[in-house]
Amino acid sequence: LKAMGTAPILLGNGAKVPQILKNSEQRHTGTMAIVPAFLGFAGNAVRVLTSFLQTPDDIVAILNPLAAATLWLVLLAQFVLYWEGTKKLQAEAEAKKSDAKTK
Repeated sequence: LKAMGTAPILLGNGAKVPQILKNSEQRHTGTMAIVPAFLGFAGNAVRVLTSFLQTPDDIVAILNPLAAATLWLVLLAQFVLYWEGTKKLQAEAEAKKSDAKTK
């Protein structure tokens, strides 16, 4: 039964890994918004604390929000690391949009 508790860890957190890898490969965050990443991190950080305080002996209850908070933190770090690349990409997209309007 405890093994079923690991499924949300793998599915929910596994969904963030491709985004992290894509950002790393492209060296920008594209159109990804920082607010959901911050809220995801903050919410999971609070869940880590409350899970630890309420059930300190249940590692699965702590592991899921801890893994999620860690992955959200990586995404937040990518916003900082790839800020210039993202700005450059947005400027190029805006220039293409502007060129298309003038034609």
